[in-house]
Amino acid sequence: MRRLVIGLLSVWMCIASPAFAQFYSGGSVVDAQVPDTLTLTNITGPTTLAAGTATTAVSPLAITQTWDNVATTFPGFTHTITDTASASGSLAAQILCGASGTTTCFNVSKVGQVTAGVASATVPVYSFPLNTNTGFGTSGTNTVDLYTAGTIRLRLTDGGVTQSVPLIFVSAIGVGDYASLSRIATGVVGVGTGAAGSIDGSLSLKTLTHSSAEVDTSFSYNAPATGATITPAVGEQRTIVNPAGTIATLTINTPATPVNGQIWGFGCTQIVTTLTVTAVGGATIVAAPAACAVGGHHNFLYRATGTTWYPVP
Repeated sequence: MRRLVIGLLSVWMCIASPAFAQFYSGGSVVDAQVPDTLTLTNITGPTTLAAGTATTAVSPLAITQTWDNVATTFPGFTHTITDTASASGSLAAQILCGASGTTTCFNVSKVGQVTAGVASATVPVYSFPLNTNTGFGTSGTNTVDLYTAGTIRLRLTDGGVTQSVPLIFVSAIGVGDYASLSRIATGVVGVGTGAAGSIDGSLSLKTLTHSSAEVDTSFSYNAPATGATITPAVGEQRTIVNPAGTIATLTINTPATPVNGQIWGFGCTQIVTTLTVTAVGGATIVAAPAACAVGGHHNFLYRATGTTWYPVP
């Protein structure tokens, strides 16, 4: 019978043969040969390694092993628990940290649920490599937070989704063609960077159904004098022409940089004796009117193939 002490752990060791040893409680170091396989059975109390206070980067328990067989699936660390009966809050593993050593940094429940980290508004529980405080975690009850650079950008709760910055949808990495989605007010979502309540970007839908008025804020109001030129803004859909009275000549340009299927039109409140409608940007226009009557209105649709504006109802 021999006695072995590891740190502050003291055990008795009985060597029955060069390849087998049994350990029992008690004593201080005398001498020992540790066998290749060590089995501890029927341990009724906790086994504690009290490594003391460390002032240098030293691990109280370091296990090294080399895996050297490509055909073998190695187990690493194995901890087998036979759960005959236990409380629901039982833990298969637990790591405590903090100044007093009582804060749960990591635990695994008896059914395999993993809990890690401490709730924080600036530090994610799970961080991604090559980033500073970027990852996901939680900052409160029933929340899942997405962090970048130590700031919560997106939060999922049982009440919905909140965000601190617009969501940016990029067509390709490194390409500036994008649209952003952000909450403007209760029940209002804006696309792009336009004014509150606006959609400043492209929105594609297969079918659009609405139960209230259609509001077009892209229109322009114009009160031209004779000889004037009206140039609609990019994306403008309706152009109002409201001179003070009959005018002899007027030029109206089509909107610049149109997209396939874009609709644009204009209406007159007074007579325009000689009207010139000019398709800009190298486009052409079919059946452009040469004059405009009181109450006259003309609509066109742009077809990208052929870069042509066609008259439509």
